[in-house]
Amino acid sequence: MIKTISTQNEYELKVDFERKIVYEKFKGMFTKKAIANMKNDYKIKILPLFKGSKWAKCCDMIIYNLSDSQNELREFVQYCSDNGMAQAALIVSNVVVKMQMYRVGKNVGVTPVVFTDQKEAEDYLKTVGY
Repeated sequence: MIKTISTQNEYELKVDFERKIVYEKFKGMFTKKAIANMKNDYKIKILPLFKGSKWAKCCDMIIYNLSDSQNELREFVQYCSDNGMAQAALIVSNVVVKMQMYRVGKNVGVTPVVFTDQKEAEDYLKTVGY
């Protein structure tokens, strides 16, 4: 069962409880404020659902716009890793975003795996147990 947890102007969060996957969908420019809001949504609404168990993220960044919030995004990814995120599948549409996400994910505990469509990301997550 997939349940919508939060819908903001900048992003949407859904959780598949059975598979322990959080689905993120970015909606344009991802600002420092949006990152802070998302971290708060994770802290209050999402992490308590997993009760300390491992989980995965499937992040749709097809319409993500590059931003100057890389440090904040790196801290958020580290926060997720520190709180049980074991896998991250990213869906991107261009090589520049792909490179930025690899830089953000470097040395934070979980190396993102990048795909160009939802099916590839879902297939990957199934192969690693989600």
